[in-house]
Amino acid sequence: AQWQALRRREMSGMLGKVARGVGGAVGGIARSVVFGDGENDGDVDDGGAELLLERIADGVLAADRRAAAIELRDVVQRVPAAQFAVGAMGLPTLVGSLRDERDDPELMHGVLEALTACVTAGG
Repeated sequence: AQWQALRRREMSGMLGKVARGVGGAVGGIARSVVFGDGENDGDVDDGGAELLLERIADGVLAADRRAAAIELRDVVQRVPAAQFAVGAMGLPTLVGSLRDERDDPELMHGVLEALTACVTAGG
């Protein structure tokens, strides 16, 4: 019971860091959406993060889900809007993968690396 409480506290702290990390990207994205960027107003490029999250959630092959998690990590490191997309819509997918795919250590590693990239991106 004590171990579970500790794990819940650690997970809560990690999710809080993701949320704070996403906060930096939110300002730039929000400014772009509200005021426009002069070109493609309202159209935000998330670097493919949404598609990668779909592959993680709905991929039939385990190898495809693993590859998508690693690609997501790389995209989040390069594209600030991808960090925002993961924070806005991807956390349930990634946390669900951690919960449901416990028997796949490679996928777990990829998902944790993607979450870590969200926390540390831009910093």
